[in-house]
Amino acid sequence: MRGGIDLAYRENDRFVIVDWKIGKSGSNDNSLQMLAYAWWAKQEFKRLVNCIIPHRVHLADDTVSTFNVNEKYLGRVEARILQDLDRMREADGYGVRGIAEAFTPCAQPKICELCQFQEICPKE
Repeated sequence: MRGGIDLAYRENDRFVIVDWKIGKSGSNDNSLQMLAYAWWAKQEFKRLVNCIIPHRVHLADDTVSTFNVNEKYLGRVEARILQDLDRMREADGYGVRGIAEAFTPCAQPKICELCQFQEICPKE
């Protein structure tokens, strides 16, 4: 896994994770990112799930969201990460060979704006 956590620190037996967002709270962001950070912290630092505290801070309206972490949620996140990894492995050969027809546009604005293939994407 590769990514960047904005801030993480230990506070007694707790491991606190903070992710800053420029926008307002109430956006449709799901908790997958925050739970993936918690999953990572559990693996990396051998923390109990009740000692991992992920926060998302929305700078536009000065709000803080704290995410519930439990074994069930982390199990789902781990399954999702492993499923996505399998899909990426399956698709890799098509990408290496340049077979564009194997890939379909996702039509998800937040993902599309980060995509390096915007210029050639049919966006159907």
